[in-house]
Amino acid sequence: MNDDLRAQNMNMSCSISDLKMANKNLENEKSSLLTALKLFQNDSQHTSMTNTVISKDGEINIEPACEIIHNNEVTQLNHESDQPVIYSQPNAKESLTKKSKKKSKKTKSKPSAHNTSQLNAPDANTSGSGGIANTSNIETTRQGQNSQKQSVVIAGDSIVKNIIGPKMNAEDPNHYFIVKPFPGATVTDMEDFVKPLTRRTPDKMILHVGTNDLRSHCTPKVIADSIVNIVTQVKEDSPGTDVGISAILVRSDNHDLTVKATQVNNILKGYCIRNKIPFLSNSNMNESHLNTKGLHLNRQGSLALQQNFLDFAKSISD
Repeated sequence: MNDDLRAQNMNMSCSISDLKMANKNLENEKSSLLTALKLFQNDSQHTSMTNTVISKDGEINIEPACEIIHNNEVTQLNHESDQPVIYSQPNAKESLTKKSKKKSKKTKSKPSAHNTSQLNAPDANTSGSGGIANTSNIETTRQGQNSQKQSVVIAGDSIVKNIIGPKMNAEDPNHYFIVKPFPGATVTDMEDFVKPLTRRTPDKMILHVGTNDLRSHCTPKVIADSIVNIVTQVKEDSPGTDVGISAILVRSDNHDLTVKATQVNNILKGYCIRNKIPFLSNSNMNESHLNTKGLHLNRQGSLALQQNFLDFAKSISD
């Protein structure tokens, strides 16, 4: 009987110990759950503040994030030196101010009618081989000029590329010169290139073309007739434009081409006299005005041709 009671007492003691152990485990689990809940809440509120890192052993670690936003500044943690690197983060007003300043810097003022450097230079739309020119500047020039000033367009091949319109304008108070060089242009090319120029109906136009046709198989008469056809085309497209022809210049690079150029000029001169077309002979130009290659002009030659154009513009009928 005593043995049975003793056994029951032992069982009851074990049960109480088990219950205490189970209660302790429950409390530990409760504490763990509360801790996990707090961590979850903190993580959801400050996601950008922490990073979860899983090690190779499968252990989960929570580390501070690389960037902390505070007072419109971004602090980037340097894990090697533990020193923060701060980047300025402008507010919305500052961003708008900076954008407006950038736009104002990028916006360029339109050139006035008297900004002759842009009007004289070859257009950005003109290709190196003589692309179609943008002639909007001619209209702007004419609108901004005194009614007594007449616009003069000089259209030519690379021979006229160093003719400076602004200097001509400073010397001639009655004309406004617009120089349009088309390097490499032939007579056929010029037929297309003058179309946008005549569309703005300049008062006068001087054509200097034919140099690049001398090496072709065309005869001097064919070349001369083609140049005259451009004059007819301009007069048809812009009846109010007076057109003059500038003779092909002397050259020293090829004797046969020099002879051919002289033949073209003689035919042109005769036709111009018969049809009352202004003709610039350029008879004052010689080999001393050429560069070392014997085709293009040196500085002295460009100045001489420029003066020829100034005098020729005055002789063209109003």
